[in-house]
Amino acid sequence: MTNADKSLAALWTDSGTFDLIDQSVPEAGPGDVVLQVGSAGICGSDLFFLGVRNELDPVPVGHEVAGTVISAGQAVRGMVKGDRVAVEMVGLSRACMSCWFCRQGQYVKCENRQERRGGGFASYMCVPAHACFKLPPSLTWEQGALVEPLAVSVHAVRLADVHSYETAVVLGAGTIGLTCVAALSAMGVRDILVTARHKHQADMAMRLGASKVFEAEDENGWLRAADAATGRGADIAVPEGGSALLDAVHGRTEGRGADVVFECVGGTSGGSLAQAIYTTRKTGRIVSVGGPKNPIPFSTVGMLQRELRLIMSHCYAVLDGKHDYEVAIKILESGIPPLGELVTHRYGLSEINEAFALAKDKSSGSLKVQLIGV
Repeated sequence: MTNADKSLAALWTDSGTFDLIDQSVPEAGPGDVVLQVGSAGICGSDLFFLGVRNELDPVPVGHEVAGTVISAGQAVRGMVKGDRVAVEMVGLSRACMSCWFCRQGQYVKCENRQERRGGGFASYMCVPAHACFKLPPSLTWEQGALVEPLAVSVHAVRLADVHSYETAVVLGAGTIGLTCVAALSAMGVRDILVTARHKHQADMAMRLGASKVFEAEDENGWLRAADAATGRGADIAVPEGGSALLDAVHGRTEGRGADVVFECVGGTSGGSLAQAIYTTRKTGRIVSVGGPKNPIPFSTVGMLQRELRLIMSHCYAVLDGKHDYEVAIKILESGIPPLGELVTHRYGLSEINEAFALAKDKSSGSLKVQLIGV
């Protein structure tokens, strides 16, 4: 194998770190394109799922990806060498394109998902051409790899049918919480209250369009408050010691509560969902975007009495004839809000283990860590 035919790939090992290996540059099959990876972001799900695995990865992971087309296979139309694209790795790249869900544009729900062929933690990758969305020339590689996390939040905001005059709350200011703030702001919402654990997250939330940011509140306190409210048959819950966020929401809404709350924490306790239930106004909407990693308890009594709608938002899809990636690209192209600032650290592929360590340590000041020019 000559140097021109070599490419690097980072594989998760049973030792809990990445090893770099040499691989042949893939060849494009019918309907495929081969990409030289320009940027690949480290997602919170990468940190979580790799952290609990101890087996060798057969192919590279990495689903926040942008790259340049270097070759196209037979039957590829509308995409040529040199095109810069963002890749929809979770749904379209593995979709059968023929089942009922694929025909509805719900590619992540495909009933005949194809085998994973390899993700963005590599120099080159081969993907179906239909999974690629062209990037405008004005977007940087960093912005190109932000299309995926922004599309997750765009999907959540579109599902919630949010209106510009409503009060929205975003619980959590990790990548998805921050892109949720950006999506809400880009879609015209002006009253956005956010919770954050770290100052650098709070500062970024304000730059992306938040009205005010509050310190993240104790999840166990909210669980206890929800349990007590359920025991009394009450539809109001407040943690012992109060809630600055709840006070602010009530002050802005004549005591009603937020019109819509986006739960972007996830986690394993369910405390943020309890907080969402009692921060949302009666007949309001809760959107679960964070994706709890374990079965969690929550107050069905509180939801019933408040007549809340719980919307589960997962990844992205085609809504109203437009894919969430398309909407996300338009937002990034506009430059408002300035989402490119979300990328705080950049590494080469050979530094992937250092990049993951930094991404995991939020006290480091990291927001989005990317592998650039991998």
